Amino acid sequence: ADEVLPPEPPAYRVLTGVVDGFGRTLAFHRAAEGDVAGAVTGVTDGAGRCFHLALSTQAQRAEAFRKQRASSLSSPAGPRSVSSSQVFPDTLPAGTEYGADNGIRLEAVWLTHDPAYPDEQPTAPLARYTYTASGELRAVYDRSGTQVRGFTYDAEHAGRMVAHHYA
Repeated sequence: ADEVLPPEPPAYRVLTGVVDGFGRTLAFHRAAEGDVAGAVTGVTDGAGRCFHLALSTQAQRAEAFRKQRASSLSSPAGPRSVSSSQVFPDTLPAGTEYGADNGIRLEAVWLTHDPAYPDEQPTAPLARYTYTASGELRAVYDRSGTQVRGFTYDAEHAGRMVAHHYA
């Protein structure tokens, strides 16, 4: 007998949460509009803690890089040379992905609500991430702003990690 597979679910079905074997739930909240529409931008865990996932697009990171570079070039310390490796494109270079890459990256994770400590929310993100001009993860920082992990990539092959270190 031929095996009959169930029909593929409609495209409008998106993951809204998961429940583990102990009944603990993770609920995912998605952006309704803007550059990151449809992406998960929040998570609520089984303890009622709420986390905000700060996302950015390649174009937003490129604009931030240009502003930072412009302010450093006009600083009282004088202009600093900018190498060609510091050019930050508005789109990801060709060949940086195996499938479609929308350029959206996780910039930071913030705790926005903790029922156990409702009046004591952190003033810094729990984790922060930085990326190369090609959209590759460069570094991970903890809530104190200390780099805890770093990554190096092959200049000849986009996306090929050649080194990883704990800082």
